[in-house]
Amino acid sequence: TIDDVTINTTWQSLNTLSGIAVGQALLVSNKTNSTYLIAEGTQPAEGSTKGTISTAVSLSESVKAIPANSLEIWARVLGTVGTAKVSVQSTL
Repeated sequence: TIDDVTINTTWQSLNTLSGIAVGQALLVSNKTNSTYLIAEGTQPAEGSTKGTISTAVSLSESVKAIPANSLEIWARVLGTVGTAKVSVQSTL
């Protein structure tokens, strides 16, 4: 099991934070009440709101399955302040 990672309001690579290679299938789980964005590809522009929303842990959209062969996965907390604790696991 890989340790949880903490993301903030700047775009951060979940692959880099977790140590899981780009292209491996991932299961990304929100462990807080923060809402954050997930995007695939090159690092989005600062402040960008493009991407898929991951909701608070108590809601149905708190877990995202990232398929194998995806590009780099980026995440940031939605809004201008705050952090989120995220579990990033390889599903190999």
